[in-house]
Parts: sequence; C-alpha cells; structure tokens
Amino acid sequence: MNKESRVNIETLNISPLVWYKAIKYANDMARDVGNCIDKNSSFESWLNQGTIEHDNIQIANDYLEGVLSEHNNQIQNDYIYKVAFVDRYKIKHICVDIEDLQLHPSYENQEITYIFEVQSLIHYSLYHLQNWLLFSTEFHQKRWILFMKFLLTKTTGTDGELCRIFWNMLLVRLDLSLKHYADNSQYKTFSEYNEYLERESAEVWDKFIKIRDSKGC
Repeated sequence: MNKESRVNIETLNISPLVWYKAIKYANDMARDVGNCIDKNSSFESWLNQGTIEHDNIQIANDYLEGVLSEHNNQIQNDYIYKVAFVDRYKIKHICVDIEDLQLHPSYENQEITYIFEVQSLIHYSLYHLQNWLLFSTEFHQKRWILFMKFLLTKTTGTDGELCRIFWNMLLVRLDLSLKHYADNSQYKTFSEYNEYLERESAEVWDKFIKIRDSKGC
C-alpha cells in the first residue's frame, strides 16, 4: 500500500454509531429549523425522495480538475437516477435510462435532462468523505466535495437552506468525534469546509433565530 493510501487508524476505530448519530443530529436539526421557517417544508421527504435536474451527466466543476486520471471513470454513471426529454408537443417524458429513452417513440434527438436522486448524492458524498478521512486520498477528497457542492448549488428555496444546515451540522458533529486527523493538511481541509458551511448557512440560522424569537417555534 502506498503512502497516500495508509489507513488512519483513529478514524478506522470510529464506531458506525458515531456516523449514525452525526447524520441523525444533522437531519434532526435541519428538520426542526425547517418546521420553524416554513411549515410546509418536509426536509426528510426531500432527503428521501427529492431529485435534482441537470443538463449534463458530468457534475464536475473547475475545482475537480486534476483528479487522478486512473480514477476519472470509477463511478461514471453510477449516480444517475433517471433521464428526461420534452417532445415536440412540449410533453415531458421521464425514462429509466438512456437506452429506454432512445427507444421512446416520441424521442427525436431532443435535449436530455439528467435527474439525480438526492439520497444517492448524499450517499456518494458521505461514502467518499469517510474514505477520505480513512485514507486521505486526493480522489476521495475531491469526490465528497463534488457531490456536496453539487447538492448545495443545485438546491434552491427552503430545501436549499435546510441542505446547508444539514451539512453544517454534520461536519460540526463529526469534528467533535474525530480526535485525530491523518495529518495537518487533512485537518486544514476539513476545517476550511467546516468554515465554508458555517458561512453558507449563516443567513439561514439568522432567519431561524428571528422567527423563533418572534413566534416561539
């Protein structure tokens, strides 16, 4: 095993219960904030059933450039949920995959929209976050950030606000549980994104506090 892939024993020894409690804490906080700022919101429903539409199968941004070439296609297409197109009569059709879409009688090479499942995006982000904490590899670091940022930038309205709360609270809780990072560089990166999420969610927290203080929710 090369130097970059050495296991961080301290992270390896973290019980799955720690991850469960961190995720549950983040979920509960986002749900409670949502119940206060928007009575019609349902964070857990969005978390389990929500989708995000995007015009490209690739969700990578500029910050993902330079990821190790041997990993570029490792999870290619795995995160697609469904695909859709609008026919000549302006009717939207949703298909299970590209092959199904191409066989659709109304498909005439129209532009394709890719539909991503929120739950799958969070799964992939947490999977890579855990592996980055274990192995401190550039690939896993960039992938967990990729999926997290895609969620944050593509989710709007109350769901977008609560998504920021979720990730903010998740990293705060994990930071309290991680006694030792792989090295100073990993700690610095984790701290930077913890601070980034605090800034991203600051406006939502302010909104929540004002409503809570005025309405007592």
